[in-house]
Amino acid sequence: MFELPKEEQAIEKKLTELYPKEWLLKTAIEVGFVKRDRKVDPVVFFWSLVLGFGVGLQRTLAELKRTYTSMAANKIAMSSFYERFKPELVAFLKQCVQKAVTDMANEPNVCMSATLKGFHDLLLVDSTLVHLHEKLATRWPGSRTNSSPAAIKLNLLMSAWGKGPRNVDVVEGKRSEQSLLDLGPWVKDRILLMDLGYFDHQRFQEINALGGFFVSRVKSNCNPLILRSLKKRKGIAIAGQRFKTVKDQFQKETVDLEVMLSTKKPENENRPLRVIGMWNENKKSYHFYVTNIPADCVTPEDIAKLYSA
Repeated sequence: MFELPKEEQAIEKKLTELYPKEWLLKTAIEVGFVKRDRKVDPVVFFWSLVLGFGVGLQRTLAELKRTYTSMAANKIAMSSFYERFKPELVAFLKQCVQKAVTDMANEPNVCMSATLKGFHDLLLVDSTLVHLHEKLATRWPGSRTNSSPAAIKLNLLMSAWGKGPRNVDVVEGKRSEQSLLDLGPWVKDRILLMDLGYFDHQRFQEINALGGFFVSRVKSNCNPLILRSLKKRKGIAIAGQRFKTVKDQFQKETVDLEVMLSTKKPENENRPLRVIGMWNENKKSYHFYVTNIPADCVTPEDIAKLYSA
């Protein structure tokens, strides 16, 4: 008998725990995707959609139908399969996404250490791009007219401390991540873990002004002015130099710098930030982060753990 590798078994176990057969069937009936005298098995239909797609893959409806037929015990006419792509399917899939987001938010995967108890919440900000058929380009324009003429962007803001999802937006694929982050008073005393797509000097200062905090990876073209090192270090003085000029001089040490990022605002409206560098032994390279969390609140090691959790 064929047996999946252990890693794939773990993935299969995790997926089936997240979406039990009973829950899928109950939800499909509740939203009207299938009737009780169903011709299509909603559980098999769901898994054929989920497993029929992947990063870099494109599938036609005919290919998805063949996937469904190979997984199901009964055959289905092509016309009956096409008829399942209706508003009720959208409602069904929305419930499935909502369940995944909620379950992820409720997992105790990020523990509040004593140093983080002064913050109200830890929020994850991320987005993903889903490519669509080119005929949908008018309604859902993508970021590139040639390689991605039609796409949607899923933007997610959720709590990592089990306080539930905050916001999910579905917009045109050509929209930038920066335009999807609607800042406001809700940011106060909260930490935002931001993907590189949201990296923006002006946004960082806005979060600062609102009393919020953030952690982001440093973009490769970012070259802030170093004000001082927050850790004692040997070697040449780096205060007053640009980050790119000195970053190759670090020798696997933990880096903690006070820097100034350039923005269009006057200098007196900008606030110093921290650039933190942690050596990754596996990749033999540094991971650099930028944050406005004070050095006396969170260590560089804590920042790296927060971002990787």
